[in-house]
Amino acid sequence: MYCSTAEIVLLTGTTIADTTLTELINEADREINAYLSARGATGSACDALKTSSQKLTNALMILRNPLGSEGSSAVMAVSLLRKAAFEILDDYLATKTTLNVPRRSYVVKVN
Repeated sequence: MYCSTAEIVLLTGTTIADTTLTELINEADREINAYLSARGATGSACDALKTSSQKLTNALMILRNPLGSEGSSAVMAVSLLRKAAFEILDDYLATKTTLNVPRRSYVVKVN
């Protein structure tokens, strides 16, 4: 897991059970891994992936609760959290991806 249940509790103040939080974190991490894998990268524990995992987990926590009268606010919050998480992932990929640009060699014939 890129983040822990304790971190999610501290950040959000949630009272969701640890077993449920663990599954939400696992789902967020699977989404991160799939995103990275589709772009030819893998993840390793670092602040960027931890923060992305926290944001995606928070979005999943919002989605699992009934939206009620705050539906549009919840949808907006989820959208913003997911956008921020994927911007962090894109920044992470930019620092981890190297371009394999072939080099050209030229031979000059001298008489």
